[in-house]
Amino acid sequence: MPENIRGNGTATIEAGKNITTNGPSGSLDNCTCIILKGTYDYYPDDATSAPISVEYHFYPGADMIRNYDIERGKHYTMTVNLKGANSADARVEITDGNVFTIADPDIKGDNIIF
Repeated sequence: MPENIRGNGTATIEAGKNITTNGPSGSLDNCTCIILKGTYDYYPDDATSAPISVEYHFYPGADMIRNYDIERGKHYTMTVNLKGANSADARVEITDGNVFTIADPDIKGDNIIF
């Protein structure tokens, strides 16, 4: 992987690293992103249940919270434990529109706060 020094963002939790405004200078443009694509079946034992297409996005760096630097000559190891397709998590994108998603959990619509 080529060197890509992007700097630090402002996230305070791992899922926050994927929010654009938390990126270096408020942007994720040109940050290295690893995308895992697959399918998830909510009810694998139900023959009528169709799996949904899912993408999991990860921005590696010195840590998984605020650093976006990919340095030359460094070895990066990520342990990924996928436990579902939670569309409220900024790292998860449902790509086939087959499930209810929350675009921005901070938006207050009709006095509902997620």
